[in-house]
Order: sequence, then structure tokens, then C-alpha cells
Amino acid sequence: MANSGAFHPSNEPAGLQDGNAISEMRMDIRLEFVTSPPDLPAFETLMRAYFEIITMMLTDAGGPTYSPEKLAADTVAHLGDLAPSEGRLLLATRDDGALMGCGAIRRIRPDAAEFKRMFVRPEAQGLGLGRRLFEMRIAEARSMGCTKLYADTVKGNAAMLSMYEKFGFSYVPRYPENANIPELEPWLVYLRAGISEGGPPGRGRGIRHTVGRVLE
Repeated sequence: MANSGAFHPSNEPAGLQDGNAISEMRMDIRLEFVTSPPDLPAFETLMRAYFEIITMMLTDAGGPTYSPEKLAADTVAHLGDLAPSEGRLLLATRDDGALMGCGAIRRIRPDAAEFKRMFVRPEAQGLGLGRRLFEMRIAEARSMGCTKLYADTVKGNAAMLSMYEKFGFSYVPRYPENANIPELEPWLVYLRAGISEGGPPGRGRGIRHTVGRVLE
């Protein structure tokens, strides 16, 4: 059984990651762990937007070139890796049905999981959504019996690395269960965190969170 929630940023301006502000923004977004995306084409489009950014970072760092379209299609083809009982998929959906972000969990050992596919669309950044995607996945990983979390990202992905550091992740060598091929190691950063019992860190600014249930 997994949590869901809705948050409603206030009408006060919320700072974007680049220091700008959103004026008079109001956006109602619901976060849910789902067994599968209710709209597969929309999810594939979200993944394509995610991979367009990641693949650009990879090539900018000197790594190989990948097709965002093929990577997005591959994610959709292997959604079973992110489905219960060994995985989780968290979707952030705007009140008009548009997907604003996502994050996934993939179990790699009985007591450990890997964070995957963390993404927030540019128009939803600066509202605390990224933090909620982290917090809810940490709580869900605990409920799965995990005491360790692993992750990777592209070198130079400063925003993502900053988020991991804020949540207590430290840098480690490549772990054997990493989902990416070993040949990508020169361009990736690997991280690990221990997750003890207790609530996740504080919530994003201007967010009111309500809890519900979606998985039975």
C-alpha cells in the first residue's frame, strides 16, 4: 500500500532554481504511486523530455550519444522493473491531467533500492515538487523494508547532485546492481544513503500536503 498526496503552492511568488520567480502562480498537483501510468503516451512524452536533458548533459561531459526517443521507449517497454512489488513509480499530475514530474524506485537487494527517473518539468520547478518526490520515495522505500538507497546521475548535473547531498547521499564507487552499463562509468556519479526510521526532511515552501491511499 502506498501514499499519495496533493499539494497547492500558495499565490505568493515561489523562487525558481535559477533565482527567478513565478508571479501569481497557482498549480494544484497530485502525487500518486501507481501500478502503471494511466496514460502511456503521455508518460513516454515525459520520459522523452527527461532523456533530452540527460543525454545532452552526457554528451556535454564527453560521453556517447544516445537517442532520447529510444531511451523513453525502452523505459516504457520495461515498466515492470518499476512496478510493485519490486519497484514503485511516483507520478505528479496537474489538475488538468498533465504530467508534471515523476520518480521511480527499483529494488536491487532485499534491503536496498535504487532511485531512478527523477524529473520535474521546467514549468513546475521552484514549487517544492522535487523535494516532495524525494520525500515520498524515501518514505516508500522504508515501507518496502529498505535501509539503503543508491542512485546515479551524470557528472555536471549540479541541481540533481545538490538535491542528493541535501538528503544525505554520499559519493561511492559504482555499485554492482547499477542499471547503467559499466562503460558509462567515466561520465556518471554514484551515490548512497542510509535511511533510518522517522519522517522525511521538511517540505517545500508554500506546500500544503494531504495524504491518501492509491495502491491496495
